[in-house]
Amino acid sequence: MNSTPSVADIGPTCMNVPKWGVLTAVGADAPAFLHKFCTNDVASLQPGQGCEAFFTDVKGKVLAHGIVLRDAEACHLLLPAANTADLQAHLERYVIREDVAFCDQSDDCTICLLSSDRACDALQIGDVARAVPTATWSHVALETNPCETEARLVRAHALGASAWLLIISQNALPAWRRVIETSQLNQPGDDEFEQARIAAGWPLWGVDFGPENLPQEVDRDVECISFRKGCYLGQETVARLDAMGHVNRQLRLIEFASPATSEGMPKRGELLSVAGAEAGVLTSVAPRPVEGRWRALAMLKKNALAPGMAMQGPAGSAQVVDRPRTP
Repeated sequence: MNSTPSVADIGPTCMNVPKWGVLTAVGADAPAFLHKFCTNDVASLQPGQGCEAFFTDVKGKVLAHGIVLRDAEACHLLLPAANTADLQAHLERYVIREDVAFCDQSDDCTICLLSSDRACDALQIGDVARAVPTATWSHVALETNPCETEARLVRAHALGASAWLLIISQNALPAWRRVIETSQLNQPGDDEFEQARIAAGWPLWGVDFGPENLPQEVDRDVECISFRKGCYLGQETVARLDAMGHVNRQLRLIEFASPATSEGMPKRGELLSVAGAEAGVLTSVAPRPVEGRWRALAMLKKNALAPGMAMQGPAGSAQVVDRPRTP
């Protein structure tokens, strides 16, 4: 079975980000309100900045995971579309006098992943991209673009070293589609996005983890958790775990040793073992091999987390590999 090249290897690309949604919080109190319900320091964000965060319940379990983008008038939360309604209902229960209101814009937006600055150049927005601050999740409204329509460009290092997200309003999508079609960009499908997601080690709520997990079990402390911010719902559990304990399981990127074949493709839900003892479970499997090897995300027990740790599964031997870390 031939290896499928990575997104970076097949040149500039523009691909749809499937099943992601946008939940927008408007009002003067929106940043301060969100700050009280998530693990990262949203209150310190300035317009044009963003951060990755977990939203937790009173017990510190993960209700949602996504990206918070602040602009001058609102905060936009990017997260799985299946999660937006529940998160909105959760947050609205706590609104008392705050000037904040929520709007699920998932049906009104399309999100695309651009592989590199060259992809931005192909869409005639390269000059704008190069002016965006280099910090991950920095973003800008595209007031001038070939479609003369509303869109937002977001640095997305967590999904690829030079990646961008392009958020397009639904009424502007036909115009952008025409520009994309004439740009000669590669337009891979949903499988290729899943490939890129897993290669980047990006976890998906409801697939790789969910409401049964604590934030630290997802292995994104640096990207998602501020241990210096003020109080938020669930903070006591998260802070106590950081100060006094450790998690008993954690998400990891793993690679299988045997050359990939379609017959030997690992499957989500398959168990992994170390020295004959259960070590974890596969949560996502890349739909294509990378350099001839299958890659996957797995929730592993604490004794199986070290890079290079060897393990066995129905698809053969595998080992833990370092995931890319967001700069």
